[in-house]
Amino acid sequence: LTGKEANPGTKAKPFGTLERAREAVRKLKAGGPLKEPATVFVRAGQYRIRAGLQLTSEDSGSERFPVTWQAMRGEEVRFIGGVRLTGFKLVSQPAILERLAPAARTQVLELDLKAAGVVDLGAVTSATGSEAALICKGQYMTLARYPNRGDWLRIASIPEGGTKHEYEKLVHYGRFTYAGDRPSGWKDLSDVWVHGYWVYDWSEQYQRVQRLDLEKKEIWPEPPYHIYGYKKGQRFYFLNVLEELDQPGEWYLDRQTGMLYFWPPGPIETAEVTFPELQKPMLALDHASFVRVRGVIFECSRAGAVLIKDGTHDEIAGCTVRNMGDTAIDIQGGTYDVVRSCDIYE
Repeated sequence: LTGKEANPGTKAKPFGTLERAREAVRKLKAGGPLKEPATVFVRAGQYRIRAGLQLTSEDSGSERFPVTWQAMRGEEVRFIGGVRLTGFKLVSQPAILERLAPAARTQVLELDLKAAGVVDLGAVTSATGSEAALICKGQYMTLARYPNRGDWLRIASIPEGGTKHEYEKLVHYGRFTYAGDRPSGWKDLSDVWVHGYWVYDWSEQYQRVQRLDLEKKEIWPEPPYHIYGYKKGQRFYFLNVLEELDQPGEWYLDRQTGMLYFWPPGPIETAEVTFPELQKPMLALDHASFVRVRGVIFECSRAGAVLIKDGTHDEIAGCTVRNMGDTAIDIQGGTYDVVRSCDIYE
């Protein structure tokens, strides 16, 4: 069924948006407290969430007459905070093929993200919720890296001349070296990153490479530097390198052109590929009480699925939360709020 805003909100003629359903519940309450429970049934489908649904005290129920938002029984309801990607084609540009490993040239696909409807390409990595990700068949794909997943490089040395950390007298800031000659084969060094456990195995950090000296094999991270500095022998890897897109499940995004390059882990024709964009909770309950959410799938977002703030007796039950870039279900303050029988993964 295709809902419309002017519809009466019945099973045969449903509303067109979640916001319209929220308006209908508020109208029920306009004449005073609810005299019976109110339930919003959401029909089967994939719902693109662009801004997040906000429920406030206006949308509250009561202990006797709660307000429930739930998937129609037996139907799959998916709230998606990103773009479904289709139309992948084999890479054909000689300049790109030349940069790929021989085995990858007949496997890597390309797609113009902007033409596909993506507005925000995101960052390589970010602490502010703008990190880009690629999801295929419900699993996060790996940004092209060296060495491949499961392997690590080791800091070869810490050149003298860096600024010593106040507490780590033997650790120098500013630069470190690597072994081997792999980076010399990379054509574009402008947006290469490193990820590592720079001093301790419980303290990791992503850092953009400000300068890569191929002759001295030195890596100069972009400030601010890691809080503990860098230590010889610690593990790290390079990432966001097109030339290292060399195995299934890896991807790379050229932010200058908006072109996505992807080696799918299986046939692309049967794969659902999505690119998260949403950067706020899909559902926010702010001072809302006696609200129940049941049977909904929340997926594909750079932020979290549900935020409950200062509510009481709210319930998230029987939902699935997956492929979220932040906290799945976040409860701040309030009393007697419940999360039960939910599947949370990836």
